[in-house]
Amino acid sequence: MTVFVNARFLTQPITGVQRYALELSKELKKLRPELRFIAPKNVVHHELAKQLGAEIRGRLTGHAWEQFELPRYALGGLLLSLSNTAPLTKRQQLVVLHDASMFAVPDTYSFAFRNWYRLLFTQLSRSALEVITVSRFSQQELAHYCGVPAERFTVIYEGAEHIRAVPAEPGILEQQGLGHKPYLLVVGSQSPHKNFKRLVEALVQLGETPFDVVVAGGTNAKV
Repeated sequence: MTVFVNARFLTQPITGVQRYALELSKELKKLRPELRFIAPKNVVHHELAKQLGAEIRGRLTGHAWEQFELPRYALGGLLLSLSNTAPLTKRQQLVVLHDASMFAVPDTYSFAFRNWYRLLFTQLSRSALEVITVSRFSQQELAHYCGVPAERFTVIYEGAEHIRAVPAEPGILEQQGLGHKPYLLVVGSQSPHKNFKRLVEALVQLGETPFDVVVAGGTNAKV
């Protein structure tokens, strides 16, 4: 059976979900060169698309492409979707759902976004051939909110090996005014569901600390 990969992530800014999809896709391509990556026309990561041998298909973009055109291009094969979204009409597919935040912290998202993703997650968790998530916590949350048994989700933990391929920049700490004392690194966007509020409250409780706090991540919380 031909295995297709939903490469819509090649059209999106790189946050955690896209990083997961990109790094896993690169490793899968090494292991299975015959994998076929299917992407819409609005690819922004051109070098990565070339590396994966991505096939540009269709006239639509975004959710419309994924729901109405992708199933046709993956017809007769198994589809792998790594980034939370996938076509609802495709049965022969493996889907990765990363977390249940649109259920648990709805105020973080716009009305349209959270309701569309709630529909997607609920239906995909019931209809996909296999559903994968990235932690035991997400497994329990998704099972609760989607109304399916926890066993419906296979937990495959995320890796961090890709960071070893990034060359160190010896002067970066000095450039950022760091390195003179220990620091706490917090990685993530400043979206409310990342819980930066609790971090600030904890730091206030601690008072004077012997370390700096460094935040790395996006500042745009809109979805």
